[in-house]
Amino acid sequence: MTLPTQPSVAGRLEGTVANRVAVEGDYAYLAGSEATLEEPGLVIVDVSDPAQPTQVGFLSYSPGELTDLVVRADLVYAVGFQFHAEAMGIAETGTFQIVDVSNPSAPVARGQVNVPATAAGIALLVDRAFVAAGDLRVINVADPDNPQVEGFLEIAQNTTRPRVVSDAVYMLTDAAGVVVVGREGGGDLIVTEPGPVVGTVYMPWISKTRG
Repeated sequence: MTLPTQPSVAGRLEGTVANRVAVEGDYAYLAGSEATLEEPGLVIVDVSDPAQPTQVGFLSYSPGELTDLVVRADLVYAVGFQFHAEAMGIAETGTFQIVDVSNPSAPVARGQVNVPATAAGIALLVDRAFVAAGDLRVINVADPDNPQVEGFLEIAQNTTRPRVVSDAVYMLTDAAGVVVVGREGGGDLIVTEPGPVVGTVYMPWISKTRG
């Protein structure tokens, strides 16, 4: 951005509606939604020339959509939901998926594991992925071909947008508050949940759950 006080559109890519975007090097990675003009999925865009972004790769996630993704080195970690038919109608299944993007023009799906269809956010810390899905899921991603759910923590309010800072995970809630999950002295797991509203400030209380 040459002039921060007067931002302008440098380039545009038509035809894709995205729930989230992440940038690594010369590439942007889009979590394509079911509202896209094409089928939903992981869209990889070359942004080395900001004036002419160009789609170079795609991995289908149809029928369904990706809700969030993060990129680290040559791997994309994504969450989303897919539709499938059941006797009573259409149901949704959530998935956490790892995609190899070492060749941006030919992304390859690696490992995946089921998560709730409400999965709406993901954060990484070393070899762990933290998925906000109404609750908090912790997934070991040390082996990209075989991610494993290590545990989960039930939380009173629906959560989204996790972020990891030091030893704590911060998540937004559907009540516009913030949930903080961390360790106290390496012992008990501490959950700080939003409390009564005072103006726009949430007063937290603390509850303990054995880890």
